[in-house]
Amino acid sequence: MQYMLSKNKIFKKTLAFSLFIILLIPFSELIKADIKELTLEEIGEIMENPISRKEMQTFVLIFQKAVDAVAYQNTLQYEINYLLTNDFYSDKISEQQMFESLEILQDRIYREQNKFQKEFNNIKLKSSSGIKVYMPLYKASYQLIQKLDDHMKQLAEISENQIKIIIEQDYYQYDQLSAKSYFLSADFVLLIAENLELNKLYLPDFNLSKIIIDIEIYGAKFLADTTRLQAFHLSTEKLNPDIVSKIHQGVTVKYEEYNQIKREIFINLKSFIETLNQLVALDDSISHFSPKISAIEYLAKSYINNTTDVIQLHLDIADLYLLYRDDLDSIPQNELDRINRKLEITQTESGEIMSDLNTALFEVTELAFGTVQ
Repeated sequence: MQYMLSKNKIFKKTLAFSLFIILLIPFSELIKADIKELTLEEIGEIMENPISRKEMQTFVLIFQKAVDAVAYQNTLQYEINYLLTNDFYSDKISEQQMFESLEILQDRIYREQNKFQKEFNNIKLKSSSGIKVYMPLYKASYQLIQKLDDHMKQLAEISENQIKIIIEQDYYQYDQLSAKSYFLSADFVLLIAENLELNKLYLPDFNLSKIIIDIEIYGAKFLADTTRLQAFHLSTEKLNPDIVSKIHQGVTVKYEEYNQIKREIFINLKSFIETLNQLVALDDSISHFSPKISAIEYLAKSYINNTTDVIQLHLDIADLYLLYRDDLDSIPQNELDRINRKLEITQTESGEIMSDLNTALFEVTELAFGTVQ
């Protein structure tokens, strides 16, 4: 009986280490010079410390609020553009009505950012946990939030300048600002992809995040490339076709690499789930983990498939740009709209799947830690 209890402890801790770390992926930016690869024991020390666990949860929440604030700023820019190009240019509203609407939008520019700033200001510069190996991770996480904050500020400045330019009727400068916003988004997404690649180096091998993290990396890179195509298109009246061809070539190479990586991901995921099920089979007292593990497998596969659909849609956009590279203005708008609608639906589904997956992982982790005696 003592032997089974010991194995039960080992399983629950191993399960927790292999699953819970996925919750760190959104906010953990690892700095190569400061952070060494963590052992399972060091990860366990961080996770079992109530202060560091609370700090990690705080970072998850503040990261989500930062992302929401950036999304709010992007939505605001969409509203500004829609007001100009759809309502005013289509004579649905007068110039005076447009100016009045712009003033309302102008008052909203810094609303979410100010809310975020108040919460971010409450985050300490250093961890209070006293865990030496956790300090660089905490510092890197804090710095990533700072970068998000800087990104948010730059977007806010663009929104504010866009409104001023519309009022001054300098529409060429308006297009330049829109292009700058797209370039910012592309650079930001690419930065996240690079950070994810670093993250992969510091995850334990027996870990769900390490198995599926490559799809996050490739998804981000595809998004960065197609966003950059649109940014170049906005920034000049006639884009050099060679630029389109060069970006498309890069997208094609990434797509070929992704198909190979995806096959490896499914193989590793199958092995991972089989190992978890073998651990559960060792002890009847933990058989209640089996349904959760099945749910995690289903959600992980669904997430991979959805990400593949998103990547394919980005490739479709790049293909359109390549096909019409000599005259990008002749790209059929209805075809772009169709792809973008599918992208929006598929990305929403991916977000919902990841949310369900994180919930399942969190439940298993809490159960594991709550029952270890």
